[in-house]
Parts: sequence; C-alpha cells; structure tokens
Amino acid sequence: MELELVLVNISVTTLWLGFIALIIRLFDALILKPKRLRSRLQKQGIQGPPSSFLLGNLRDLKKTRLKGSTFMFSMGNTQILHLSSPELLKEISTSTSLDYGRPPFLQKAVEPLLGQGIVAANGALWANQRKSLLLNSIWKGSRYLPIKINRETRRLEKEIRTLILKVVKEREEGGSEQDLLQMILEGAKSSHSGQDAKNRFIVDNCKNIYLSGYETSAVTVTATLTLMLLALYTEWQEKVREEILEICRGELPNADMLLKMKTLTMVINEVLRLYLPVSLMTREALEDIKLGDINVPKGVNLWIMVVTLHQDPNIWGPDADEFNPERFASGVTGACKFAHVYMPFGTGSHTCLGQYFAMAELKILFALLLSNFRFSLSPRYKHSPSMNLNMEPQYGVDLLIRKL
Repeated sequence: MELELVLVNISVTTLWLGFIALIIRLFDALILKPKRLRSRLQKQGIQGPPSSFLLGNLRDLKKTRLKGSTFMFSMGNTQILHLSSPELLKEISTSTSLDYGRPPFLQKAVEPLLGQGIVAANGALWANQRKSLLLNSIWKGSRYLPIKINRETRRLEKEIRTLILKVVKEREEGGSEQDLLQMILEGAKSSHSGQDAKNRFIVDNCKNIYLSGYETSAVTVTATLTLMLLALYTEWQEKVREEILEICRGELPNADMLLKMKTLTMVINEVLRLYLPVSLMTREALEDIKLGDINVPKGVNLWIMVVTLHQDPNIWGPDADEFNPERFASGVTGACKFAHVYMPFGTGSHTCLGQYFAMAELKILFALLLSNFRFSLSPRYKHSPSMNLNMEPQYGVDLLIRKL
C-alpha cells in the first residue's frame, strides 16, 4: 500500500513538474524571448510600435502604414526586422552564409506538402540538396492536435509517400533514365546516410518538384498580365510581334531564337517589375548575424517588401509606377540605380532554380501567340491585382482576340 502511494506521489509530482516546465517554456516563448529580441534591436536605435501580448502589432498594421527603411514590428510572438536599404539588401544578395534561412514557422506550415526538400530546407541540408540537384505563427504545435484536418493531412502525407516510393522502386527495377527523378536518386545515394534518411530525401524532393507545377500558375499569371499590358499598350505589342516574326520566320522558336528576342525580354522584365509573382521575401536569422552595422539576434525574421522596392521612384525614377519596358534596354543594370533590388525570382543563394526555365516558357508562349493573334482589352475588364499565394488579377483578364 505504501509503495503504491509512493508511486502515485511520484507520478503526480512528475506531472506537476512537466506542467510547470511547459508553463515556463510558454512564458519564455510568448513573453520573455520577444522582449529580449526587441530590446537588443532597440539598443541599436531600431524603432517600432509597442507590441501587445499574443497579437503583436497586427492591429497597428491594419490601421497605420509603417514608414522608414529599417524598423521592427511583431506578428504574434514573431519579431520582424523590415529592410529596404539598398546597401543591406546587397549584403544579403551576395551572402552565401547558411545562417540565413526560411523561417521555421513557414517550414512547419508546408512540411506536410514539401517535407524537408530543397524548397523548404535550411542550412547544410538545403546546401546538400541544391548541390545534388544542380550537379547531377504562435501555436506551432497546433498541427499535431487530433482534429479532422490534421488527421486528413497525415493520411494524405502517408499516401503520397507510398506512391512516390512505389514509383522509385519501379525505376530501380526498370533501369535508369536521364531525368529529374534519376538526379534525385543519385543525390540520395551520394548522401552516405541511412535508408530512412535517403527515402525522406527522395520523397521530399519529389514533392517539391511536383509542387513546382503550381509555380506554373505563377508563369500563367505573368503571361496573362503581360497580354493585358500588351493589349493596353498596342505600340509595344506591335514591336514584340515584329521582332518575333523577323527572328522566327514562320518556324517554331528554338533556344538560339529565344536569346535574340531582346524586346520581348524587356517587356517580360517590366511586367515582372510591376506585377512580380511574390511581393514579400522573408528570411530568419538562424544564428546571431552581422548585417551592415546591425547585429541581428538569432530568431529575428528579416522582411523585404519587394513590391515596394520595385516601384520606388528613388530607385527606378519618376516613372516607376508606369509601364515602360524601354528602361530595360541595357539590361537590369541600366534599368535602375541598384540592380540587386530587382528580384522577381528571389535573391542571393536562394534565387529560384527555375527562373531561366520560366523565362523560356514565357518567350515560347508569346512567340506562338503574338505571331498568330492580335490582342485588345475587353470593356468588361476590371483592373484589380490581388495578392494571394501569388500576385494575380482578382477578376481575371478579359481580352478580345483576333486572328492575324
């Protein structure tokens, strides 16, 4: 009887200690850590609005527009350092440090879909995957709650893993081919890790490449907005058409022809400046880092509002909000004061791997369309760009198409 009582007391004490430890961790994560990070930034002269418990500055962001190139604010318990200084952005764009990475809360949000593949990974894991492929917000634990959406997510995650490994097994039994799947398999073999780790490498990167199919929608939206602007600015539509007809001469475009399409490249670059696929670029300091004169503490998020930089008159001139492809006549370097602030495909070591493929897709598409059709805007068209996962027209684009 006494032994049972002792065991009960030990169990109760253990539960209480675990509960107290959990409370301490939550108190540190929700209150103490945010205060520490904000204090370290404030001591360096970086200011921001007062932060409220749990919400941070969410209410302030809805009511006011924060100004200044460098300031801090909070979203929940996440501390964010906003940057738009060209000098600091240049340092980020040229950095090869693994101490910058994707914020963990974003990684956890996409983990069921992307796993730890190249799109979501950080640090040495990301570097190894990129090399292999090239060369061959507060309650982060909510996704583990036993609710319907989480159960369905886990079921689908398991089903996708089974399907991918089935395809891998068929490939291994049927012989190698020169494609992306083979590159992933060879990358896994060279990792010198256990079978479970190799399987995860394969599954996660297959999911990443498959999801890249969604990015085709970003290309589609860019193509749609390009047609809209060419329909509005008919003189540029004619210039591009003349160039395509002169280069292709009735043939399907090949790689050499695409390289010669300078006017079309200028137009696409200008569309990507005005309506870039993703308006915000975010990184997290995975370790304490030095950025210019700023000591950025580990755990602080870095936000770069690319959409603002792309239309800043101080960078692009007084016509920054106008459609003027001529600005790219001498390339990106001649288009603005600081070429590194033009980042439709990201910047630095995390620049999108598929940017050249996307540009080729767009050029081929316009070569085929503009050599056969003329486009004009429909009276029903409503101009209302909307930022969802990608920038896209809220009401679509109504065009009038006429065969040449």
